[in-house]
Amino acid sequence: MGRSERLWFIDLSAGPTFVSMWYDLPLQVTMEDQSINPYSDGGALWLTELLADYIWEFVYNLAAPDFVYDPPWSEKFKVEIVIIDCREEPEKAIVPIESTVNLTLIRRAVSGLLPLSEVDVEAIFLNVTDFPELNVLINKYSGKLDSWMHKYLFLSPMNISYVGAQPIYEYLKRNLSLLTPEISGNRSGHVIPVIAFAFSQDKHFMFKYKWLIAGLNPESSAIWGVSFREFALIGLSQRDFLYGEYAEPKQEGKGLGFSQVIIHEVGHMLGLAHPHTYGDLGDFVSSAMSYFSYEYNFSIFDRDALARIYTDKLLMKAYRDIMEAKEKLPLKLDLEKVKAVENMMNETEKLIDAIEQEYLKMNYVKAWEMALKVCEMAHEILGIVKALPPIPREIIAELENKKLEIEHLKEEYSDLLSKYESLLSENEAFSSKLGLFKDLTILLFITTISLLITTIFFVMKKRKCPLTSKDTAIP
Repeated sequence: MGRSERLWFIDLSAGPTFVSMWYDLPLQVTMEDQSINPYSDGGALWLTELLADYIWEFVYNLAAPDFVYDPPWSEKFKVEIVIIDCREEPEKAIVPIESTVNLTLIRRAVSGLLPLSEVDVEAIFLNVTDFPELNVLINKYSGKLDSWMHKYLFLSPMNISYVGAQPIYEYLKRNLSLLTPEISGNRSGHVIPVIAFAFSQDKHFMFKYKWLIAGLNPESSAIWGVSFREFALIGLSQRDFLYGEYAEPKQEGKGLGFSQVIIHEVGHMLGLAHPHTYGDLGDFVSSAMSYFSYEYNFSIFDRDALARIYTDKLLMKAYRDIMEAKEKLPLKLDLEKVKAVENMMNETEKLIDAIEQEYLKMNYVKAWEMALKVCEMAHEILGIVKALPPIPREIIAELENKKLEIEHLKEEYSDLLSKYESLLSENEAFSSKLGLFKDLTILLFITTISLLITTIFFVMKKRKCPLTSKDTAIP
């Protein structure tokens, strides 16, 4: 999946993977082995976690992958391939070295990955005898791995002819200019050097690790290729070129050449990682970065990843240029041009908003194309701003002094405001206390009057008042 559509399909009833008979077993096998009942609470949780693991692998392997290197961006990429033939003369006669690589396939694959860049692919063919020092190193560090421990302890016989990759890498790094004189890496042009070796019989490069010369992992034992920051190193053998004759069923005249390996390693040089970095099932994607599929093109996930990172990089550069232009613009004198630049900035910001919309719709190549335009506009704006006549130094100095005075007045105003607020707070507190005192006084007065009236009432009630002369006694 993933050749042209953003689709990742997993059949959980299939398995195991090609890596090991114990990895990613069929779902029904695992559930029966562990007595999982998917209708129980525990079984439902187990199945949910299993699905979450596969979704996590998909996201980190394909939807939002890491990069092995910071992806370079350029308007023009050139893949310079140097193929060094180390085979014997009879082997060369059977398989001509020129027939081991197809530049059209390589150019088509890389152009599909970089649709907004010009891509060129060139190859030169050399003999190892043209480089005596290199020839000596290859013979010196060649050997055969016949591990007793692998054979009798791990029950996995190893009988591998190898060339130590590390000393060859060091030699090529020191003498890279002899093989690829044109080495550059900038926006106008970026060269991707690929150094490929055609070895005799079944010999390949190897890296040595600790007490074993190599592990069982395909990436740490005999290798077809590896990408360093400086160049990609590839090594295939005569047996690879004639692989069809050793396959079952036999396929005479068929073999494995340099083309697919070069496409794979160029993908690494551009930053792409393996789709099985976070889980083996990602390796079933239809991509040149996969081990399993042996595909000559890159997947939609590979193309999306590079388009996103290129868009992000271009936007970040545009933001930096715009911010620098905004910082310098207030110090420029030509008000008419300043106004024109401000209008250009507004147009640029509108285009950035449009890019965000394309990004959200996953139109990453369209967003990338628009980001290129934004980056050019921002660069142009910054150039115009830098070219504008600056405000004279004495005026700038006067403005700075006025600015300092304004800052000083702001500080004084802040102090006065703080004092005013403090006095206002004290006044409010005093007013509050005065109001309370007033209320208490009125309450005390009312209470006193009430007590006085009550006292008079009770006194008058208890007092026996004498009859006046006008009163008439009742018989």
